[in-house]
Amino acid sequence: MTGENNGYYADYGSLAAFAKSLRNAFVYDGNYSKHRKRKHGAITKDLGGQRFIGYLQNHDQVGNRAQGERSSRLMSRGKLKIGAALVLTSPFIPMLFQGEEWGATTPFLFFTDHRDPEMAAAVGEGRCKEFAEFGWKPEEMPQPQARETFERSELNWSELPEPAHTEMLDWHKRLIQLRRAEKDLNDGQMKRVLGPVNTN
Repeated sequence: MTGENNGYYADYGSLAAFAKSLRNAFVYDGNYSKHRKRKHGAITKDLGGQRFIGYLQNHDQVGNRAQGERSSRLMSRGKLKIGAALVLTSPFIPMLFQGEEWGATTPFLFFTDHRDPEMAAAVGEGRCKEFAEFGWKPEEMPQPQARETFERSELNWSELPEPAHTEMLDWHKRLIQLRRAEKDLNDGQMKRVLGPVNTN
């Protein structure tokens, strides 16, 4: 939905991969990964959707971006609504990342509080190396140990009453009501998500 395809994002992004995730939970279930340059993953066998979490973003994905951009910074409001609808009508247990339900725009940066200076330096260096794969400039990365990095990551609750944010919150509330009302959205039956598969 963001169009990004650098780093590990190269392994995802197609509609076929998305459809596979809804039916099988994992996109990589023993098939070849371009990013890892090897076969990766395991088959979920007969596990139901209730054994898996579905989400548009999580703290790792956001925090591991150089600038900690949430989905609300990477997608239009329309795409955010589509993403929310996919998460909240999927066969998985839905998870919303803090503030996602109202389109929070504050970053969620990677921050640390290591007491050991060597550890702090090693973590920063490791992140800089990882960012090279994504084309992000390490020199623009906020310092994980800086208090300001942590403080910038706090939610700005004053955004909530703004029309764009109340609209997004209302959308999430309606989707949650739909999920509660429709039994089929809670049964975890992944094989029924896209109907029968045509093998011809």
